[in-house]
Amino acid sequence: SIAGATDTAGRFHIDGVAVGSYVVQLSFGARHVQVGPFEQTGEGVPWRVLVPEGRVLQGRVEPAEPGVRVSWRSGDWAGAPATTTTDTQGVFRFERVPAGVLLVEAESPTGVASARARAGDDVVLRLTAAQLTVTAVDEKHLPVTDYLIILEPLSAGSTRRIPVLSPLGRFEGVVGSGKWRISATAQGFGTSPPQDVELNGPVSVTLQLARAPQVTVVVIDAATRAPIAG
Repeated sequence: SIAGATDTAGRFHIDGVAVGSYVVQLSFGARHVQVGPFEQTGEGVPWRVLVPEGRVLQGRVEPAEPGVRVSWRSGDWAGAPATTTTDTQGVFRFERVPAGVLLVEAESPTGVASARARAGDDVVLRLTAAQLTVTAVDEKHLPVTDYLIILEPLSAGSTRRIPVLSPLGRFEGVVGSGKWRISATAQGFGTSPPQDVELNGPVSVTLQLARAPQVTVVVIDAATRAPIAG
């Protein structure tokens, strides 16, 4: 993708765009819009990008809690999700949200929730807390101290990647409810075999990572066959 910014007249200019068909993604404030496609013919014909008005997406989290991070994302949008936080009544609101089905997610230290909704719906996100404990070990069952947990949703939600740095190779945290596929990867290791879990209460899993095979390369001179340093 190629990025640019509009000037005070709403115009943008991006150099080096090859001939072809493109969509335009606009991000300003908490609003994200994708429009197009537009044809780049190389003749310098300007694109007229009309931004749809959009609608209001609002709802609440239960139990009501202020400061809960709420985001929405769309399958049509490749950028970062739009985010806001709940007010003192646990209510959130997004302006000018595009049409289509959205994934709305809430996350706080006390729980997480997700739902599919459309702009104009009254969305209720019920926070649930399921404690997940992950222990990563190598082939000798010694702890892997620096790794990345990959959580893929099998029910609802979006993929999460959680970096872990622990001398015991252990992660403990609130992930949310539902079905998830869990794996881990680390530098110098491969990716562990995945495990499917259903989080409706405390769950503990152990993930075993195998060390990646070592490859030794010697660079030699083609004529003399002598090793080349540096």
